[in-house]
Amino acid sequence: MESNPELEGLVAQRIEQTAERRKEVLDTYAKGDWTNLAPVEQTVDHLEYIQQHDIALDYARKKQDWESRDLETVAPPGPPPAAIEDLGRLIFEKIVGKSEIMPIRFMHRGSQVARAIGRVVFRTQRQAVGTGFLVSPRLLLTNCHVLQERDDARNTLAQFEYLTNSDRSTTTPVEFQFQPDVLFLQSPIAELDCALVAVEPVNADGVELSRFGWCTLRGQTGKEHPGERVNIIHHPQGIPQQVSLRENFMVLILDNYLHYMTDTSPGSSGSPVFNDEWDVVALHHAGREIEDPEEVRLYRDSLGTNVPAGVDADATTVIVNEGARVSRIVEWLTGEANGLTGEARDLLDEALVDALETTKAGPEVAAKRRSTADAPVTVNVYVGGGASPTITTAGTVAAGSALELFKGETERSVLRGLGVLAQRRETAYLPPPPDRDDRRAEYYGDIPADVAADNLSPAELYDALNARISENGGLTIAPRFPDRLEALESFHRRTLEAAGLESTLMLEDAKYDRSRAHLYTWVDLHPDRMLHCIYTGTLIAPEQLLLKDLITGLDMADELPRRFRNNQFLNCEHVVPQSWFKHEPVARADLHHLFTSHGTANNFRSDSVYSNLAGEATAVAGPQNLPEYIEKAGLKAPGPKRFEPFTSKPVVARATLYFLVAHQGKIDESRIDQAQIDLLIGWSKQSPPSDYELHRNESIAEVQGNRNPLIDFPEWVDHIDFRKGLAPTG
Repeated sequence: MESNPELEGLVAQRIEQTAERRKEVLDTYAKGDWTNLAPVEQTVDHLEYIQQHDIALDYARKKQDWESRDLETVAPPGPPPAAIEDLGRLIFEKIVGKSEIMPIRFMHRGSQVARAIGRVVFRTQRQAVGTGFLVSPRLLLTNCHVLQERDDARNTLAQFEYLTNSDRSTTTPVEFQFQPDVLFLQSPIAELDCALVAVEPVNADGVELSRFGWCTLRGQTGKEHPGERVNIIHHPQGIPQQVSLRENFMVLILDNYLHYMTDTSPGSSGSPVFNDEWDVVALHHAGREIEDPEEVRLYRDSLGTNVPAGVDADATTVIVNEGARVSRIVEWLTGEANGLTGEARDLLDEALVDALETTKAGPEVAAKRRSTADAPVTVNVYVGGGASPTITTAGTVAAGSALELFKGETERSVLRGLGVLAQRRETAYLPPPPDRDDRRAEYYGDIPADVAADNLSPAELYDALNARISENGGLTIAPRFPDRLEALESFHRRTLEAAGLESTLMLEDAKYDRSRAHLYTWVDLHPDRMLHCIYTGTLIAPEQLLLKDLITGLDMADELPRRFRNNQFLNCEHVVPQSWFKHEPVARADLHHLFTSHGTANNFRSDSVYSNLAGEATAVAGPQNLPEYIEKAGLKAPGPKRFEPFTSKPVVARATLYFLVAHQGKIDESRIDQAQIDLLIGWSKQSPPSDYELHRNESIAEVQGNRNPLIDFPEWVDHIDFRKGLAPTG
């Protein structure tokens, strides 16, 4: 275990640069100022991760200067939030005020994940190089400075179950060879300092690697928070496996790294750093001794009565440990996947998708889940009143082990939604043309005749249409969904109800949830009855989405592939970004500008304005980290953010122009100017409305009572003064 000068220099530099920030956190902690312990987004992320949504909402409302967060979670104020001192007490209790007396399951889970952690040794003398841990049935993660090259992996072995027996003797470790020619990835020391390498599935003695389990890499942020303790299982100095329980004090969350402090010796390079739920939060790689008396004192003061056993209050130094954040490692690996094919790609995909044996469910639980999953499950859905849906199981499932599918109204509603969807699949995609003509004529009244006779100026036509389709003119956003399906993705409402916080906030959130319910079960279906990403064309069956939310609501999200659990496979795209109209609830839930989108494509577009970018030198096609089978979404240029979709230009143009007519004054001129309007008008003329747009228009008219005139009369695009929809800048 030789020292690495490059690593030591980089870590020393970062620790020195963050010294004042650490002192601020420690001082804030010692004073009990829990609401200012960490940046707002970190606290809210963590509260949401531990499913304390009501506290997260109250806390975020008090931070009016934080405007970048999606207001789907941080909504406009409803009931008065708790007093600041009460809110601080709640945050302390939920995040940092935990007792040092831990439930026995803490030890059981720790012993399960410990099996996946081993040491890396040289082949020749079995001298230890570092620690590593399995993150899938075949892949091991460690530091780059432990395995810098493929040859390093060829010259080393992985050893598991190197332990101390009860009689103080040591076990004989179980050895496996690395297979760097199958897969070897590394992020340099100056970046994340991590290496991922394949391991042989069965060793020379016939032992299967999978018997040791693995620690799942979770890309979700919020797993950690300043003030909490972290735990490390490692092989310090190559000795038999050791555990450092809760004497590590989390102090800083940086972009790529976590800093955690202790007065014990640093853990071994390549060790997993866990939170108290045994989720991996970081890959440990270095530590540095701090002798600054002020920082040492603040560290002692901050621990107060929560000093873990073994912390020496008289010590004159502390160690600042550093580990690469797992969420950043997952991002890196996701990008690396694009350059892989064959077995290497399959192995990496397996590591990036939650397996059954997760850090929260050991082999026994996983075996039970597999036996349940193997049994056929029949779902009988009854639409309407009367009997509730029923579940029957057949096969080898033991009595009492069947899934408990009906914990609340939301789960029942999702199943009703499946029934509604099944019924709609049997109906006509579009009404007959005579019926569509009659509906259109009834809705617009005399306006078409006045346009034909040239009786309306562009400004007058705008006013007439705005009066007809705007909120005051009859726009009814998000009425009840058939059979009371009011939510597909926002399960936090149950938490709010339990806390007695039913409010305007909940009603506004329900509007958007119900709009998405309509969107995903009928409005946005294409003629093939599938959902398509508006930018990439990615397909997903709507039943898949509904079942994803059912499984999430049943606390079985660990069974879902990562892309579903993190909601990166499917998003709801607002063609007019929510930030442009300040997340106003009616505009936010207006179905005419809501579309299904691949989550990564949605993030790539972000709140960029639509533009023509073909041939522009600074434009980049993306997103870059999409799987090979998914097309790129479009071109994006830096500076003033601009985006050109590769497909659906007429569709997004008609939806954006509709918004200007329906929601007057919601967008100011700094977002859309006359040049942008002219661009959208040009895009809208590239092709007439398709059956997909006609279907959306008819379906939305049934749901919220208004129509998009640019779909009914696309020729009117040259006769409307869309500038009247803009508000003056400022």
